[in-house]
Amino acid sequence: DNVIFLDGFGYEYHSILKNINKKMLIFDILKKEKNQNEASLKVTLFQSLIKKNKMDFVFEKYTEIGVSSFYPVITKRSVKLNLNTQRAKKIAKEASEQSERAFIPKINNALTLKDAVLNIDKKSVNIVCLERLDSENIYDFAMKNDFEGKSLNVFIGPEGGFVDEDISLLKTLPNLNFVSLGKRILKSETAAIVASALFLINK
Repeated sequence: DNVIFLDGFGYEYHSILKNINKKMLIFDILKKEKNQNEASLKVTLFQSLIKKNKMDFVFEKYTEIGVSSFYPVITKRSVKLNLNTQRAKKIAKEASEQSERAFIPKINNALTLKDAVLNIDKKSVNIVCLERLDSENIYDFAMKNDFEGKSLNVFIGPEGGFVDEDISLLKTLPNLNFVSLGKRILKSETAAIVASALFLINK
């Protein structure tokens, strides 16, 4: 059997199973090469904390899509206020292996929205996704802008959305873009799929 091993540092090893015994599998490495599956665009997802099983879904699916790192964020409407970081890292690792990514996304500890805004990279493009906003549709925004070589921070609200106090904080971000997620109200985890996929699917 042929197997591809990923080292988590950007390389993959094409190998063939040579021998099996009671303690181990033995492979011959046929070729080492640089993994080409990472997106050319760096996207950091600032996902408002939601219920445990839904956060698991977030870490799994957005790793598959190609998100570079995650910041779980505590907002005014957040019901869940903490995160099992080790569990999240395990999910991201398994999703990286499944999707044959070169690197495992970084899972940061949960922080408040205020701290997220204060400590953000000032050179990044900041995108806040809102429902039914009288602003540019996210699809049109993603298609007409060239983000090559840039870093994107995508902010997703909790169940029930951002409140006015959250919006006031977000308005202090540099390079800020509010985008509409369309006419229909999306769940928090669905909104992040839509946003991440639009920016990353062809990168």
